[in-house]
Amino acid sequence: MEDLLEKVRVIQSDTLSLIQGGCTSGSTTSESSCEAVRLCCEALVDRLMPLKGRLQEQMDSIKWEKLIQQAYLESVNLSAASYFVPDFASMQYLNYGAAVSEASLS
Repeated sequence: MEDLLEKVRVIQSDTLSLIQGGCTSGSTTSESSCEAVRLCCEALVDRLMPLKGRLQEQMDSIKWEKLIQQAYLESVNLSAASYFVPDFASMQYLNYGAAVSEASLS
């Protein structure tokens, strides 16, 4: 499948597009969001693979647009949702930082 990355749309992360985003501390929200996206991708791939196999038997190669068009015609659910909550232990890691203050009194 050709340049599928060009078909990916990244949207701003706010409470309108990411309703249950959670608090941000140590990038745990970013990690959880990425894992939720990965789980959704796996679900979509699982739904599309049987159709892709059937189409490849009929045609030697298929384009993404044809696969999605046929999935739509066959009422394949092309939407996925996931909510990932990591184990508490995986959220505990060290984060190092440094701070310097210079004060002058006259």
